[in-house]
Amino acid sequence: TMMGTDPLTALLTLEALQPLAVGANCSGGARELLPVIEIMGHYSGVYLSVEPNAGLPLLLGDKTVFPDSPEEMAEYALRLRDAGAGIIGGCCGTTPEHIRAMADVLRGVPALKRTGKKVFALTSRGRCVNIREGSSLAYIGERINPTARKKLASDIKDGQMLMVVEEARNQAAAGAPILDVNMGVPGIDEAVAMKQAVQAVQAAVDVPISIDSTNAMVVEEALKNFVGRPLINSTTGEDRQLDIILPLAKKYGAAVLGLCLDEKGIPKTAEGRMEVARKIYKKAREYGLRDEDIYIDCLVQTASAEQSQVMETIKTLRQVKDELGVGTVLGVSNVSHGLPAREILNSTYLAMALAAGLDLPIINPFDNRMRDTIMAAGVLLNRDRNCSAFINQYKDYQGGPATSGGNVRHDICNNCNIPNLLTGSAKTINPVEPGTDKSQDGNISINQQLKNAVLEGNQDGIEKLLEKALHEYRLKPLEIVNEGLIPGIEEAGERYDRKEYFLPQLMMAAETMKKAFSIVKPLLSQQAGQSRGTIIMATVEGDIHDIGKNIVCVLLENYGFRVIDLGKDVKAEVILDSAERENADIIGLSALMTTTMPAMKKVIEEARTRGLPCKFMVGGAVLTPEYAQSIGADAYSEDARAAVRAAQRLLN
Repeated sequence: TMMGTDPLTALLTLEALQPLAVGANCSGGARELLPVIEIMGHYSGVYLSVEPNAGLPLLLGDKTVFPDSPEEMAEYALRLRDAGAGIIGGCCGTTPEHIRAMADVLRGVPALKRTGKKVFALTSRGRCVNIREGSSLAYIGERINPTARKKLASDIKDGQMLMVVEEARNQAAAGAPILDVNMGVPGIDEAVAMKQAVQAVQAAVDVPISIDSTNAMVVEEALKNFVGRPLINSTTGEDRQLDIILPLAKKYGAAVLGLCLDEKGIPKTAEGRMEVARKIYKKAREYGLRDEDIYIDCLVQTASAEQSQVMETIKTLRQVKDELGVGTVLGVSNVSHGLPAREILNSTYLAMALAAGLDLPIINPFDNRMRDTIMAAGVLLNRDRNCSAFINQYKDYQGGPATSGGNVRHDICNNCNIPNLLTGSAKTINPVEPGTDKSQDGNISINQQLKNAVLEGNQDGIEKLLEKALHEYRLKPLEIVNEGLIPGIEEAGERYDRKEYFLPQLMMAAETMKKAFSIVKPLLSQQAGQSRGTIIMATVEGDIHDIGKNIVCVLLENYGFRVIDLGKDVKAEVILDSAERENADIIGLSALMTTTMPAMKKVIEEARTRGLPCKFMVGGAVLTPEYAQSIGADAYSEDARAAVRAAQRLLN
């Protein structure tokens, strides 16, 4: 989708809510939606619905035409049924004849029985982490946790999420496919902090999260604000806790982690822990959760204090996997607490746990030994087919400890398509301590940092960078705009064009740019020779889509134009009255639907009737240069950057 969500991610997120049906509609014709249904049909356990348009719309003159005939849609109706669709209808451009033709060919043809495929997965807006079938082993990055971290705790207490965001980015860059989010700081409103953290993390990185709290109010605040299917971490085996947390998992379609402890504490034997695990499983099923919604933490005891308990955890893991078949999670590094050379114990214990059936270890993503173990286990457990990920990561390995040779890359997560965010030669990854000035070594200029902040949508960090640029580096405001901010938003647009960014990332970049420009704008001196003017912007009457128009407004302002944004669904007379009142040089019109495109022509014709001297530029996903010319527009803009160029050209 335009939000960056693929069919499988959408299906697994929505199916966890246990609806009657999941489907796709509009957006394309039957031939365009067929691949979507084919992907969903391979996994879905619920009915699939599909309502295609009568083809992709064409604009012939002033009329929107949908080209697919009833016969063409009938042909695809059978293919959609074979792909798994059980409910078939029609959307834009379809007529009773289209529906009748599809009904005729489908009459008497039974819907395919949906058996579904059990998928243990967590999702974010744009990514699915398939925990048991991905090409590399999944794990949870543990570092967004203020326990024993004074600076992080202090920032959270002050309502600052800068360190949280940097930890999220650093862990994702190191390859962590899932991030734990813990806001357990004494004396704060943890629910408010969790809401801020979840919003900040998912704006910064597109990965699923683990909501680390047993407080129901905190958990629900996170569930309300996270886009995707997270893991609730956690509930105990106590009835009181189960009756609070399990309904939240069911309501929001989340997975839930149950700890093998109850009011009596942690059982000392594997069988004792299994009793708690069975209780959690039984209760979860009673609340309507599926096997793939349930995870069990068999609990790691420290070898220094409870050495005899260490193998009980491994035994419990095997039993949970064999008897219950649900997911398993372990905080592996607990085993080495209080002992020297912790990384040796941790990586060895991780290998033992993975062999016993561990699905999701919780680890420090910057511990190279742990990641070496995960990569090796992917090969030995037959997850990394043809050893391709292992070979790719270790092809430059020249002997000696892999974690100290400096020749191994740990920046690629193969089962979740997290892009490589690092540059330069292959190397092991060390965490960048949040809050450090990465420009001190001279490698990253302040303008490059500003550009990066815009690209990352880092609204919290941009203010401090601007203050440093203005007062410490004494840069001129115009230099900051031209060499830091504008290159950032331009690259964000280019990444969007290349499908490397989707609308959420583009909007975050635009909002960060807008915030930065609001700080710099009062400091900008008017310079002779600059092409500036007044532009009225509006989405035309009947059209409620304004995301693209909003981005155009931000970019135009950043280039020095005076922009008056009238919003969406704006009547022609309101647009023209505003243009007269403000003595506008340009009127910018946006439309996203073919049905609202004629409203653009109406605005331009009425403007000519009134004798307004202003120019018109138009844009929107469904527009073409030919249509813009046919309605008398002076310029057509395919995107925000093109709108800036068009405005500059029209006023020169």
